[in-house]
Amino acid sequence: MTMIESGETYTDVKFKNDIFSAQTIKASTFVECHFERCKFVESTFERSTFEDCIFSNCDLSLAKFPATSMIRVRFEDSKLIGINWTLSKWMAKSVSKRADFVRCNIQYSAFIGLPMRGVQMTACAAHDVNFTDADLQEANCAKSDFMNSRFTGANLSGANFVGAINYRIDFQSTKIKKAKFSLPEALALLDALEIEIL
Repeated sequence: MTMIESGETYTDVKFKNDIFSAQTIKASTFVECHFERCKFVESTFERSTFEDCIFSNCDLSLAKFPATSMIRVRFEDSKLIGINWTLSKWMAKSVSKRADFVRCNIQYSAFIGLPMRGVQMTACAAHDVNFTDADLQEANCAKSDFMNSRFTGANLSGANFVGAINYRIDFQSTKIKKAKFSLPEALALLDALEIEIL
C-alpha cells in the first residue's frame, strides 16, 4: 500500500487498490499520478493540487476538496457522489481545463456558479446535481442522465446534450444558444411553456 502524507509532492506515481477513506491530507501536490481502484470515501484534501492526474474506477464519494486545485484531471468509471465542488479552487481563471468526468456517478454533487466551459461529462449518472449559474459553454454532456438536476441561470451555449436523458432545462432562464439536443428528449425543453403537444 502506498501512503499519502500531508505536505508531500508525488510525481508520476501509480496508486492501485489503496484505501485512503476518512483521511485528511493537507498541502500535498500530485502531478501526473494515476489512481486506480482506490477509495477516498469521506476523505479531505485541503489546499492541495492535482495536475494532469487520472482517477480510474475510484470511489471518492463525500470527499471534500477545500481550497484544492484541479488542473486537467480526468475521472473515469468512478463514484463522486455528494461532492460540493464549490469548495475547491475551481474558480481560478488562469486554468483552462479543470476536470473531466467519463462514465462516472456524480449524483447529489454541486457545481453552483463554477466555470466549466468545455468540460467533458459524458455517459454519467448526474441525478440531483446542482448546476445553477454554472458556465457550461461548449460542454460535452452526451449520453448522461440528468434526472432532477438543476440548470437555472446556467450558460449552456454550444453544449452537447445529444443522447442525454431526463434533463429539465428552462430555456427562459438558461442560455442554450447553439446547444445540441436529440429527439425525443429535446421535447422536455418545451415544459417551461406549459403547452400540450398532441
